[in-house]
Amino acid sequence: MHPVFQTLAARIGERAQRIDECAGALERLLRLRLHAARQQWLGASAGVVRYDFSRHLGLKRAALEEREQRFQNDFRRFLMERGNRLAQLESVLKERSPRTILERGYSITRDAEGKVVRDAAQVAIGSGVSVRLARGELTAIVKDRKV
Repeated sequence: MHPVFQTLAARIGERAQRIDECAGALERLLRLRLHAARQQWLGASAGVVRYDFSRHLGLKRAALEEREQRFQNDFRRFLMERGNRLAQLESVLKERSPRTILERGYSITRDAEGKVVRDAAQVAIGSGVSVRLARGELTAIVKDRKV
């Protein structure tokens, strides 16, 4: 695999790891906030003699469930957007792949040292070149060149 694509694949992997780390951090933060809210509620309710705890608890539970639903929806949307972006990057990567370009009928010509030939003046008459095609490779001797 070409080093550029290895680098891109590594970067995509790093981004995926970062997303997982962010999700873990968000989960920890929500747990801390929930714990803090529970502590605050316990502290406030300690001095109350007559209070409808079940009603209060129901309201807190409903609010928590609403927050949980919003968080889940936001996180699903975030993951979907990231997945779409990843698919888009994968498509661009495939489109720009040297193999895909070769499939379109182009070729890659290399001199005897294996360097890519970009200009006819790079190769001397009588020297050997190799031509990489979509399926297979040719070896040729330069008989003429037009610069």
